[in-house]
Amino acid sequence: MAAPLDILVVDDNPEVLAMIRDILAMQGHHVRAFADGASAVADFQRWPADLVITDLGMPEVSGWQVARSIRAVSLKTPIAFITAVGERVDEPSLLKLGITAVLHKPFRIAQVLEILQSVG
Repeated sequence: MAAPLDILVVDDNPEVLAMIRDILAMQGHHVRAFADGASAVADFQRWPADLVITDLGMPEVSGWQVARSIRAVSLKTPIAFITAVGERVDEPSLLKLGITAVLHKPFRIAQVLEILQSVG
């Protein structure tokens, strides 16, 4: 198994947040989970993570804003988006921000593990 990663997860849906946190923790990773983008960005600015997984559609601070804030601190940190079915994801914007992956809800555990493999 690869070395444990420090992963920051952001989702305003408590069930999705808990599920991703549990999947990652069961793989031996350290997970910092946040229900809002502002708290996650503030945490990342103090302690950068090895990977950021963020929901796109959140109130107040969206996943796009989280990603832009992460990029202002780190150009290399992998970022994955979580998006609802039917939510528009602009491919040029993904490339510009260097987004690693997009998980479409409902996603499978295997998809989360694929992101870990691409990072670790």
